[in-house]
Amino acid sequence: MMLNNNLSHFWGSIYEKKFFYPNLSTAKGQILIMKYLIYMACCIFLLTSATSCNKFKPDYSGGKAVALKNGQVWVGQGRGTVNNWGIGMDMSFYAYNRFGELRQNLSFRKIPAKGGTYSLFNSNSQLQDSLSGCNFFTISHDGDVLEDVYIVDEAEAASFVTVHSYDEASRLLSGEFRVKLFRDPTDNISNPANPDTIVFEHGQFQVWIEE
Repeated sequence: MMLNNNLSHFWGSIYEKKFFYPNLSTAKGQILIMKYLIYMACCIFLLTSATSCNKFKPDYSGGKAVALKNGQVWVGQGRGTVNNWGIGMDMSFYAYNRFGELRQNLSFRKIPAKGGTYSLFNSNSQLQDSLSGCNFFTISHDGDVLEDVYIVDEAEAASFVTVHSYDEASRLLSGEFRVKLFRDPTDNISNPANPDTIVFEHGQFQVWIEE
């Protein structure tokens, strides 16, 4: 809006002084053209800078997940690690807004690094059991405030991960998933606009496990 006002003022001043067709043979005409060119160069620089600042691009070098989240395409930036207790692999997928602020986190815990389909339970990475776990939560503000927490539906066939392969040389784990989650009933609702139930369908993932 400020740029538009400034530009209108500039053209208005030109119109009032009848400088639409400046005489380039005069010093006054040359100064006017120079001011115009400098002004336009500044406008282009500011507009380009503002646009480039909004073009955040996630880094998928560590992995990526793609799925339908409640019917809408969802993409997450991946990170994979060995579970703290050495029970399979942990992997998390992060979704950001266009400003690069973290907004969602879908995490899987204790996923075996071998082919097979594994049901998902409400088991976190700190428990020394062999149950594969999953949770999802939303984040607000600058990407550092936990918002709403979702826990996995443990009903049979509602939530699972299928591991297609794990390459020990490249440490690449790949597979697919389907997850149904609902709000944690023990947690307060921070954002009423978030749905009570979230379903990830047709999920595909590839993630490199960090050494």
